[in-house]
Amino acid sequence: MANDWYYKNANGTESGPLSAADLKQLAQTGQIDQETLIKKGGGSWVKASQIKGIPIAEPKIQAPKIIPPPLPKTEAEIVEIEEAEEKEYTKPKKKPKRTNQNNQTKQSSFGLIKILLASGILLIILI
Repeated sequence: MANDWYYKNANGTESGPLSAADLKQLAQTGQIDQETLIKKGGGSWVKASQIKGIPIAEPKIQAPKIIPPPLPKTEAEIVEIEEAEEKEYTKPKKKPKRTNQNNQTKQSSFGLIKILLASGILLIILI
């Protein structure tokens, strides 16, 4: 039989019977891709990529559209942008202060000794 090809579309709906020429036409126009299930007559379903003689069209890949930011409209806007960029690049970066834990411990210990001495308590530390 000339019209004994069937295929399942993306929704899983079975279409056919089709001739081999019809099937090739669907493949060339992209209606059938490599993953489309096809069978001949009462055979089992196989992917279109496994059937010789079906010219699967390469998927068309579109580059994403890149929309540039709007251009400044006036000379004043251009100057404002340049000044803002200049400030951003020339800002001195603050270095975080490093604290020495040992110094903090010593300071808090001396503070405690001062408090104890001020209140009349004598503290003897043996090291």
